[in-house]
Amino acid sequence: MNRLTESYQGAALATMSHMMPQEAINRLITLAHDNSESGRTLLVTELVNLFDHRDVDLNNREHGMLNDIVDELIHNAQLMVREQLAEKFGRSPKLPRKLALTLASDRIEVATPVLSRSPVLT
Repeated sequence: MNRLTESYQGAALATMSHMMPQEAINRLITLAHDNSESGRTLLVTELVNLFDHRDVDLNNREHGMLNDIVDELIHNAQLMVREQLAEKFGRSPKLPRKLALTLASDRIEVATPVLSRSPVLT
């Protein structure tokens, strides 16, 4: 991931400080700087969890920024990570449509849970 993307991630996460404890923000920022596969997996999972968390209310700007970050991470994620995300969030009514479409157009192992269960694609 390039420096511009990392800077964007840090700025986006910092703007969400009103909806999350500072400790959670710091953890996400730390994960954003971790370029290991396990760090990327944790980051994308935690970010997608924000979409699905009932206590988190994103405004349009935050939703867009978070969606951009997750989209970038998904495109660079290994197959196993994409499969886990599709399985975990395939049923979520809060899964962003753009992310659902990305997963639905992926390999069959990734696409099946989203295509067969996602309420955002119906």
